Amino acid sequence: MRKLLLAVLLLLYALTGMGQARRAFNLMEKGRYEEAREVLQRGIAKDSLDAAARLVLAQLFFTEEYPDYSIDSAYYYVLAARQTYDSLESKEQEKLDKAGLGQAAGQTLQRSIEKVAFARAKQQDSEEAYLAYIQQFSASPLLDSAILLRNRAAYRQAKATHTYQAYRSFLDKYPAADEAAEAQKWYELLLYQHLTADGKLASYRQFIREYPHNRHRLEAEKHVYDIVTGANTPEALQAFMKEVRHGPLYRQAALRLYSMLPPGRQDSLLKTGFFDQPLRDSIRHMHLLQQHLLVPAYQQGYYLLLDTAGHSRLRHLPALGQADKCGRQEAGLVLVPGQGVLALDSSVLTQEPVTGLSAQGLGLLRLKTAKGYFFITRSGWRDNPHYFSNAHLTGRYIAFRSDGGWGLESITGRALLAPHCDTLFAFHNLMAFRAMGRWAVVPQEALIPMLDNEPVSWPYEYDTLAAAGQYLLVGRYDSLGLLNSSGKLVVPLAPQLIEVDGAEYFVDRGDSIMDSSVAKRWYRDIYRNEDWLLAVKDSTTEVFYHGKRLLQAKEARTLGLSAALISLNDTLYCYFTDTARIRLQPDDIVVPVNRMDTNSLARHYVLTNAKTGKKTVFNRQGQTVEVGAFDKLIDLGATYILSRQRRGYHLLDDSGRVLLTRLEGAVSLGREYVAFVQKGLFGLYSQPDSVLIEPAYERPPRPYSDSVFVIARDGHYGLLSNRDTLLTPVIYKEIRYLNDSIAGLNHNFRWLFWHLGKGAVLLDNISDYQAYRVGDEVYFKVLKGVGYGIWSPGQGLVLNPTFTEITVWTKDRQVLFVAEKWVEEADLVILLYYNGTGKLVHKSILSTAEYQRLQCVASED
Repeated sequence: MRKLLLAVLLLLYALTGMGQARRAFNLMEKGRYEEAREVLQRGIAKDSLDAAARLVLAQLFFTEEYPDYSIDSAYYYVLAARQTYDSLESKEQEKLDKAGLGQAAGQTLQRSIEKVAFARAKQQDSEEAYLAYIQQFSASPLLDSAILLRNRAAYRQAKATHTYQAYRSFLDKYPAADEAAEAQKWYELLLYQHLTADGKLASYRQFIREYPHNRHRLEAEKHVYDIVTGANTPEALQAFMKEVRHGPLYRQAALRLYSMLPPGRQDSLLKTGFFDQPLRDSIRHMHLLQQHLLVPAYQQGYYLLLDTAGHSRLRHLPALGQADKCGRQEAGLVLVPGQGVLALDSSVLTQEPVTGLSAQGLGLLRLKTAKGYFFITRSGWRDNPHYFSNAHLTGRYIAFRSDGGWGLESITGRALLAPHCDTLFAFHNLMAFRAMGRWAVVPQEALIPMLDNEPVSWPYEYDTLAAAGQYLLVGRYDSLGLLNSSGKLVVPLAPQLIEVDGAEYFVDRGDSIMDSSVAKRWYRDIYRNEDWLLAVKDSTTEVFYHGKRLLQAKEARTLGLSAALISLNDTLYCYFTDTARIRLQPDDIVVPVNRMDTNSLARHYVLTNAKTGKKTVFNRQGQTVEVGAFDKLIDLGATYILSRQRRGYHLLDDSGRVLLTRLEGAVSLGREYVAFVQKGLFGLYSQPDSVLIEPAYERPPRPYSDSVFVIARDGHYGLLSNRDTLLTPVIYKEIRYLNDSIAGLNHNFRWLFWHLGKGAVLLDNISDYQAYRVGDEVYFKVLKGVGYGIWSPGQGLVLNPTFTEITVWTKDRQVLFVAEKWVEEADLVILLYYNGTGKLVHKSILSTAEYQRLQCVASED
């Protein structure tokens, strides 16, 4: 600094027109700075164009020894000197340039001042210091560096504060800063975290609505998805889809919705606006693939899956799960143990080393790995990130076991119930929890607020609980009650007995009973038969016919299978139907006709007139049956009556007409057929079909079909038509039903297939057989001699019985036969794949070791 001052002073001495500046420099050299300042200021006051005085004054303020040293003042005067210089005539400028006080000197001094000021700002290293420098030294070549350092200092302060407001302020002030991108990230994250800190659905929705372009919008949408669709119902999924409208979460919700619906509703759903055309086509293509019967094969060290045409749907699989080897494909997916799960279009659902796969319902799959169980949807989406040592779908939620207890999570991973329950299960729309020896029952909907972090509690109020039909039977102390599928206590707790049959229940409290099939009211007693139900109160009886309340009586009781005795206005009636009745006189007696020595199935009734002793027979409809004189009647169902006479039994129809006489007995075979006995042998009779087969058989004929009966003679069996035509010889030890036209007959420990209409053998010498129904067709795997073959009624022999074994694979209307031929000498197995018509579609030659890899063994999870 002193060297610069000395150089200026020498130049001033060399010039004569700059006296004030020279005097000031002399004083400055002697340290008399204030006097120098006065000289310069007087000079400037006298000559407003004294550029030299201004420049020297700038130098004075820039002199560190000067007590009033000021970079700011020095910069002010150097700028003023240069501005004054620019306003001078060129001759004056030349003088100043020659004296070293012109343009170059001013610029040099200005740059020196700017450099020192920049060093001062750097030493302070604050946003305010750099802002001051930038504002005051805006022409400095160090301005860009100052701006860069200002931004850095401001960002450092924002990071130290680390709030979304601090980052927002930084971005508002310095949007072009190098740190702006990172600041934007922090701003968006902290803003998102601040606005959604409570984890509430409303907060996430508000965030999405107010900040649609925030980079955490998808994360917020995922939370909305987890909360809303965690209810795991079609309604919840549709609500989310209406809210979001597009994107990957929308697609996943759509696929989940499709997967959880039954087939009929799936088709309807695809026609709605929820699915765009590409998604609709993708689902339909996958659905079509899932309809195929796929059979495993092995070739050149890899597994493949073949359809019924022999085409490879999946190939080059290094491993195959047992479900696929056994024909139990889960949800149209293929497990490659140790690697992952594939869809049938070869797309990879998960690449985790999965060892087990099982469908859980509602479109959810459970996968087993070394880490534990986890869950994915059928489309491969993993909503719940957790692994479980033991877990399964229970109702709409995932039940998991941990630390010795059972808990609940949503399939989207939201915590619902900590694992403190001894057991829990779903029942219709209810969840039942047992903890500390007590049971709680709540509707599954009651758990939905927990998805949104709302606390929910419920009382553990029952000692016992058990599923009973469509109800839950609950107990507390010595009382029982009944909950319906909505959790409503339809039978309040009380000391009582409760019996449940499907949707109906019966409650007995000792002094009163309730039968829900009648009415949900209490009665003293209830009686019923096929047609009538009588509900007894204290002084009256409510009468129901076929479940409809008919009348109220003073007294009533059931009679036989289909009638009721009802007292109205002190008069007793026998009701057969709601419109058919007879009035009984005092002491008249009506009794049901016995059937097999019991009244339990009687449908005919005998009225004995108390005055005359006359007996009148009525059928179920209340019509009179003219049976004539009889010793005893036996009810043979709705169509026939057996009347005992002096010389045996007569068979009567429902009008009383005699059909057969002098019988030793008869038994109903149903479908309006009666087997009757004469001389110890059985015959067959049917009035509607005008059938009469003379008695010639040692056992009652039993129906084979509507018009064919199995008959017995001398310990052997045969087939007889209802026209008394012998369809087969009576020589067989066993007869099995195959269909109405073909029977399986066993003779000398061999089976044959007999065509009843043609009276011909279709296939014989069968050691054993097994039937497989495929749509309308039935295939029989038959063993003849030492070989297996395939036979069907429509095609005859599909495969000749020459194979070591045949495996029959079926699905809906599809079939594929895998026939084996063993070449033991070469340790080889030939597998031949045939379709339903016997056409060869694929062939493999395997070693026995390779063959074993294809075999279905113990099932996997």
